[in-house]
Amino acid sequence: MYESFVDEIMNTIPQFKQMLTVDYIARKIDLSDRTVRRYIENGKLEALNFSHEGRSVYRVPRTAFRRFLETYYTMSDCL
Repeated sequence: MYESFVDEIMNTIPQFKQMLTVDYIARKIDLSDRTVRRYIENGKLEALNFSHEGRSVYRVPRTAFRRFLETYYTMSDCL
């Protein structure tokens, strides 16, 4: 059941989207942008940092998002 939950989320992401924004991920799993950024900064969610004008601009590889879901995100987080 858990595996199908991860697949369900991943299947809603178009195949051509290989890099995901913080905002996109936040909307997919109903979290704030700030929470997603915290996951990145704490090393739970792998991301590339494309700093722009002194501000971190993160892009998360699709495979890293899947790993994050499989490792840290449970069905109870969705309730």
